[in-house]
Amino acid sequence: MAYDVTVLPNYTEQNRSDLMVAAVLAAKSTGLFTKQSGVVGPTTINLLDLGVSFQNGADCGFNASGNDTFSQRPITPGIVKVNKSFCPKALRTKYLAHEVEVGAGRETMPFEEKFTSGIVAKIGAELEKAIWQGNKTSGTGNLAFFDGLVTLMAADITNTVIPTANVITAGSSDSIYKRVKDVYKKIAVRAPETMADSVIMLNYANFTALVMDLMEQNLFHYKNDVDNSMEIVLPGTSTKVVAIPGLAGVDQVIAMPPEEVVYGFDNEGDESAFDLWFSKDNQEFRLNVCFSAGVQYAFPQHIIVGKPYGA
Repeated sequence: MAYDVTVLPNYTEQNRSDLMVAAVLAAKSTGLFTKQSGVVGPTTINLLDLGVSFQNGADCGFNASGNDTFSQRPITPGIVKVNKSFCPKALRTKYLAHEVEVGAGRETMPFEEKFTSGIVAKIGAELEKAIWQGNKTSGTGNLAFFDGLVTLMAADITNTVIPTANVITAGSSDSIYKRVKDVYKKIAVRAPETMADSVIMLNYANFTALVMDLMEQNLFHYKNDVDNSMEIVLPGTSTKVVAIPGLAGVDQVIAMPPEEVVYGFDNEGDESAFDLWFSKDNQEFRLNVCFSAGVQYAFPQHIIVGKPYGA
């Protein structure tokens, strides 16, 4: 007599209590920019440009000169919500069944911490991308709620609000190192008053290629190797070069003072605050997040844009 197991499937260890959540690139830009709260509809950034005119101090008399100019730049935010529902009973026929309690009044959401922390992280990553690539006119999905910085810059370049001389188009054989150097040199010519504050920003792929270029030219002379911050100081300068997750897929090298970019929102942290409850009527868990978000830069003349070849 022997065991007959021919009708049983081969065993596969299901690791019942382990659930891995896909990693996402963390939101980064909101930590670099100036923040403005109370933005739930079209809101202005109020600007003041002071004019100072030297006069001959050897003369008597008083003649006022030098205009102080007030201006505004608009932030038009999007109002965004995330609604999700979870029916625990859908897990009962799967390996996750051991996490499901079916008794009335004993409802607990399976893997609650992993779901909520993962959703908050994913919202941050999607918001990061929208801050740069959002487009209310032609954007789709999560990029359709407000205009991001790349969209705003494209319109301002077309309308010469960002001066034509502030835009560089790369040559067909230009390395990413040359492109970054050209942007750096343009800051000195077009916006020298921002040299101490400007940061050069590019996507992760171009940042990695830049590091490789520097290593090949033996210019990798930094205090430390590149770490998780994904930023370096351009050799021979004091200007930071920073990899920006929100520029994924955007082949531009952009320089500007980050503090002159305003990220507008209603209440700080709304994008990571969630309401999670069990709906007795629907017999499911529900999650809601709601926030406003929008961006704008204060001084277009301080922005340098390095476009790729053929753009």
